Amino acid sequence: MKLQRRGSCSTGVRGYRATVVALIVLSFLFALSTTAVWAEETGQAAPVNPQFLEYMAQKEAAELTGTPLNIVLEDEYDTGLVPSPIDFSYLHALSGGTYPTRFDLVTQGRVTPVRNQGHCGSCWAFAALASVESSLMPAAVTDFSEQFIIDTHGFDNPPCAGGNEHMAIADMARHGVFAENLYPYQYLRPQTSLPPTSPSTWAGAHINSAQLIAAGLDSNGKPITTDIKYSVYSELTAAVVGFKVVQKSPYLVKAENGDECYYNDTTDQGDGHAVAVVGWDDNFSKKNFGIPPKGNGAYLVKNSWGTGWGNGGYFWMSYYDKSLSKNAYVFNNVTSASTYNWTYQYDTLGWTTNYGWSGSTKGSMANVFKASPQGKVIRAVSFYTVNPGTKYTVEIYDKCPQTGSSSTEPVIDPVGGTRLTSESGTLTTAGYYTHKLKKPVTVSLGTTSAVNFSVVVTLTDTTGYKYPIPLQSQQSNHTDRSTVLMGQSYVSNTGAEGTWHDLASYDSSTKVYSGDRACLKAFGTAK
Repeated sequence: MKLQRRGSCSTGVRGYRATVVALIVLSFLFALSTTAVWAEETGQAAPVNPQFLEYMAQKEAAELTGTPLNIVLEDEYDTGLVPSPIDFSYLHALSGGTYPTRFDLVTQGRVTPVRNQGHCGSCWAFAALASVESSLMPAAVTDFSEQFIIDTHGFDNPPCAGGNEHMAIADMARHGVFAENLYPYQYLRPQTSLPPTSPSTWAGAHINSAQLIAAGLDSNGKPITTDIKYSVYSELTAAVVGFKVVQKSPYLVKAENGDECYYNDTTDQGDGHAVAVVGWDDNFSKKNFGIPPKGNGAYLVKNSWGTGWGNGGYFWMSYYDKSLSKNAYVFNNVTSASTYNWTYQYDTLGWTTNYGWSGSTKGSMANVFKASPQGKVIRAVSFYTVNPGTKYTVEIYDKCPQTGSSSTEPVIDPVGGTRLTSESGTLTTAGYYTHKLKKPVTVSLGTTSAVNFSVVVTLTDTTGYKYPIPLQSQQSNHTDRSTVLMGQSYVSNTGAEGTWHDLASYDSSTKVYSGDRACLKAFGTAK
């Protein structure tokens, strides 16, 4: 596909030279890598992403030395993608699938206009909403607010100090998305005019799912293209990916005729940037790139640096780009903001770590809630899964008994009440998922006494991964606002009565409170 040229590619870069104090780096890496874990018989956390550890060490050093960590490139094009604490090297790709050699969502009328993130590290929010918006087209033309996401995500980072797709998912899952004209974008350069806004087809939306898919290169250096093609072609939704942008020739070049813009990074060095893949061409010549990759093929990518950059805001990225992230996301299940009246949740910051038990790929988690009159009819439950093919069971128990004698440290059995429903399934893809109950259930209201209901989810990973439970964890300088009270959030290796561990309880083996929360929500209506 040939797009109309609106501008040229930038070819310079202002080198990023953050001062990292050696002792700070070493001490910070040690502190994070030795984050408290439970005893083996209780459970333990999956290894932390090494890139996240390095990023947090640099962040700590930058705060102490006054060196800005947010990246601004030579032509003042900001990035803003920061590493997730989750190490996705375990992620399995989808199998099979037959796709055309060339396809794109632009010619299908399923891509909203190119936006401009301005002078702000907010690419992650723009890329996420590019996917959300494309999922609703062409039936609904939407323009959702990136400003709302970066202002309300709840993590320790200020609005323009960067983020990632997990932060975007957590924010969207917490309270949905809002129309741009209701919360317009402000972080533009002084010389840039405020873009016009008009009412979207939808004033807001509820996010039901965000598929986690594999991307980048496999261990043999072969491109993993199946998952992105599945999402773009079968789901007709843009896929959010990250890469290490280095705006310096020969990585980023424009063709001699000026019609196209190409990118191929032969290293994994540079600054993180999130974009949206909207198409591909298997026969795109490797000769187009400054340093030819091993083979032909490229993704068509929508950027967030305005239409004056690249080819009207787009560029081609080689399948063989070594900096491409190992995982991508697709926001492909969006419904009206009024779908549910009430959200029960403790994991406002979402999925930040995986937990499991030695020798097992199965585990259970539960959250205990008090019913609200506005949400007494439970209609759906949402959670995360770590790999495609995960098997799950959703259960809801009413009138869960409190067996503890102290009101400040209640002991509640999440499976000790009356079971109202039990439903099971298997998920094709990983990521954030909402299970709509086949038959909604009504939970009891505690009008004169403490009455609780629980949502229990059991997950079984079918790939052999031994950390199937997604949790929100408290991580210094990242999720400091993550706290949990006794009697709210639980995990168990079997799900049986008497095997549940309160995530706020004192662990005698580590002498600390874990302070984690199960990534598990329930959605209800008044009737």
